Amino acid sequence: MSTSRKYPRAPYRVGPGFAFSMVNRALREHLSQRMFTQSDMDLVDHYFGKEPLECVYCGSQLVRGWEHLVPVNAGGITVIGNMVPACGPCDDSKQKMTFDQWMVSDRDGSPKKRGIPGVPQRIAKIREYMTHFGYVPAAWEASLTLDEQAQVTRILDKVLDLRADIDTLIRQYRSRNGK
Repeated sequence: MSTSRKYPRAPYRVGPGFAFSMVNRALREHLSQRMFTQSDMDLVDHYFGKEPLECVYCGSQLVRGWEHLVPVNAGGITVIGNMVPACGPCDDSKQKMTFDQWMVSDRDGSPKKRGIPGVPQRIAKIREYMTHFGYVPAAWEASLTLDEQAQVTRILDKVLDLRADIDTLIRQYRSRNGK
């Protein structure tokens, strides 16, 4: 029986890769600078000068939140110069890519793929914004002591071992159940 009813997306399975990327992100976020206040949001809003607030990537007025230009997993930190307003489709599509790589990529949801006009100009404006507020991406580990860096390495090694154990269990289960 076919229906014309539009259903929401069915639940998807969260895999170990996603879970462990969140552990990695949480570790990086809590060991790096995080200083993005309401005053900073006002400065960003004023800098881009759009009324109402728009997604810097595509111009949508359905802004969902603040997004890292340089992703946390690539060393980005939560400060003015790296935070911009973004709509849901852009935020979901960009994922771990840097903004300039993603905006001109053929990834589903990218401004280029969606035919958003003025992508090169948008990229230039975002780069000017980063420069204006003095944001320069740096290795997130640079703010850690050598002992802290060694501890992070040990923790991440344990996480990788745990992920391998989980992947093995999943493979064995699927093999046994024909899935």
